[in-house]
Parts: sequence; C-alpha cells; structure tokens
Amino acid sequence: IAVNEKCLDAMQALKKLYTLQDRWHDLLEVYEMMLLVQLEPAEQNKIYTQIAAIQEEELADVYATIETYRKMMLVDASDPSAVRALDRLYRDQERWDDLADVYQQHLDVVAQDRARIEVRGQLAALYQGPLSDAYRAIDALQPILEIDADHLPTLNALGGLYEQTEDWENCIDVLGREAHLLSDRNELLDRQRRVGRIFQEKLGDLDQ
Repeated sequence: IAVNEKCLDAMQALKKLYTLQDRWHDLLEVYEMMLLVQLEPAEQNKIYTQIAAIQEEELADVYATIETYRKMMLVDASDPSAVRALDRLYRDQERWDDLADVYQQHLDVVAQDRARIEVRGQLAALYQGPLSDAYRAIDALQPILEIDADHLPTLNALGGLYEQTEDWENCIDVLGREAHLLSDRNELLDRQRRVGRIFQEKLGDLDQ
C-alpha cells in the first residue's frame, strides 16, 4: 500500500488479516503506515498503544516497547497511560535515572495542582530511594509547599531529608510546621523531641 494513497480502509483490512494470522511484524508495518496518515495526537497515541501491546505481549521486546512509549510521550507528555507503562517497565529493569526523566518530562506539562503534587512526590521518592540523592529529593519536594503549605507528607519527608543533609535551620522549620498540624499526641511529642535534640546536640542551644 502506498502511504500517499492514505487508504485507511485497506490498512484496516490488513490489520484484521495480519492479526488473525499472527503476523506481528507485518502488522507493525501497517501501524507505522497509519501513523503517517493519522496526524492527530490522540489518534497517534492510540496507534502507539497498540504497537506497544504487540511488542510487549506478542514479541516480548521490552526495549522496543519502551521506545514506543517514549514516542507517545513526545506526542503528549501528559498522557498518563504512557507514564504508567514506563514506570512499570523501568522499575522492572531498575532504570531509575530514565524513570526520573519520565517524571520530570511529565511534570513539565502537568497543570493541575493535585497532579503536580503527586508527580513531585513520585519524583522525590526516586531520589530519596534508589537514586540516593537527598538534595534532588529536596528540590523536588520544596515547590509542593508553594502549592499547599500544610501538606503533611511533604513536611514529614522534608524533615527527614533536612536532617539527613544536616540543614538544621530548615529541619527545625518544617518540624515545627508539621507539629502545629499533628493531632496525634505521640507524633507531636516525637517532633518536639527531635527539635529539642537538634538544638542541644547540633546547635548547642540548651535554652530551647
């Protein structure tokens, strides 16, 4: 089929034929031709989703599957299905830097505050966990407090990170802010003890 004919009906017929005959490589070629005809981003990503399903489920080609989902993100980096798929695939291969790049790319196009908080939390978890980069975890989390100054999970995470990086001034600040929001007495006492210990052991201020 000549691509310039834009003969979608013929392409659809070939799709059905190749699917019935399990001719997966031929089917992928049909989808590639369809991408040259279907230029709307939503339609292109539907096609990429079908391509990725064949690559992963029928051909067991993880690398090609990842490449297809990355192409989806080039079309629309806000597509949550591509982000979820890459999260799963990169985690399986422990490709943490690549996964962080995906979340950063996704973050650049996400507009809703709730979604931005979620993505930043996931990005920080990567830096705090497998990437072992406390400073970049802090950089990922700090903007959340500009969206929601009382976001308890972020205050809690930053308290630990500032303690880890020995940033005592900021550590005391977030522990104090967190303490004002806690309703559990044991948790409140824990934050107060941590603040007191920092003053006594790290800052040498016994009057606090």
